Amino acid sequence: MAMTTIEKINAGFALALAVVVLIGLVSYRAMTRSIDSAVAVAETHEVIGALNRVQALLNDAESAQHGYLITGTPEYLTRFESADALIVTELRRLRELRLADQEQTSRLARLGTLIAQRIALMRASIGAQQRDGVIDALENPACDNDPERRHEPRRRPMRRRPRRLDNVRQPP
Repeated sequence: MAMTTIEKINAGFALALAVVVLIGLVSYRAMTRSIDSAVAVAETHEVIGALNRVQALLNDAESAQHGYLITGTPEYLTRFESADALIVTELRRLRELRLADQEQTSRLARLGTLIAQRIALMRASIGAQQRDGVIDALENPACDNDPERRHEPRRRPMRRRPRRLDNVRQPP
């Protein structure tokens, strides 16, 4: 049976409509994937930024710790405590972010543990400085060969030589 002209026109329109609908569905799917990818990239940038802030704060805490150990100035303790509080806040913020998978979540938990251990070592050396006034936190020969203990502080007595005033030059 031969198709009439009207049937041919209707079939052509139906085929054209089906193609347009198919193109619309494919375009919609591609657009939603693109939006999902953009959201994932934005979240990744947010995580990277937070990790960079944690690293910078950890560096600031170490710098403040070293400054306190060298000078004994309380301002360095204030900087250390401030950096420690901000690290805790930043790590909490990282935990609240929706991480992509379980592996990232476990890595973040491990990072939190390592940072807590590092802060505890810094606190221990600060406590030793406050308690004993004897610390060299940068070298520890007893721990040099043990990678688990290489960041522990070295305690040694400070040698204070009396300053002889007769050897000091007086300005003319």
